Amino acid sequence: MTTLEEQVKAVAAARAINQEANTRRNEVYQKFFSDNEQLYTNERDTAANCKEAEDKLRELTLKAYAETGNKTPAKGVSVKLFEVLSYDVDKARGWAITHCIALKLDVPVFEGYAKVEKPKFVTITVEPRAQISANLEVE
Repeated sequence: MTTLEEQVKAVAAARAINQEANTRRNEVYQKFFSDNEQLYTNERDTAANCKEAEDKLRELTLKAYAETGNKTPAKGVSVKLFEVLSYDVDKARGWAITHCIALKLDVPVFEGYAKVEKPKFVTITVEPRAQISANLEVE
């Protein structure tokens, strides 16, 4: 059986070994990051450029849809329509309590009911959103 003092020493030794391993890992990581800093910078910059290009493509897709009504204005992009509900949260909470749905507003449940029952204080609009295919052909 291990004595308390022996276990204290064992834990101290294990902690020292663990700290040494942690320090070594941090050193290796820092060297790796330093050696590959340009790789990380390039990845960050190309991701930002990609996002900017995708945002512009979505903008142009929505513009083409607004002008033509065509939901697939170009190969690789499309427009999907989403119902967006706008309502006063306090009125919705009161409605939910009156209809015995909950004591607090459960937004997904309320919005499901609201799409069907259409309370007067809820406005439903259709919002077009541009979708970009994951596989775009480059010519």
